[in-house]
Amino acid sequence: ADELESHLRSGGILFWVAVSDDIEESRASEVLKRCGGEHVHAHMIERTFGEERFKYRNPDPFLD
Repeated sequence: ADELESHLRSGGILFWVAVSDDIEESRASEVLKRCGGEHVHAHMIERTFGEERFKYRNPDPFLD
């Protein structure tokens, strides 16, 4: 946390990018590096929820 705070105070920015697959991950990493990103790396985070848990997220499909 101290290291992150130090980077942010000196103008660093922390980005999170959600991707669907390895191809998107590679492309996102390339873009960030090409735009001057340093310490660009990925972490796999498995979702514990999804749309199937939200049955009423779109109660009236005719409203679309």
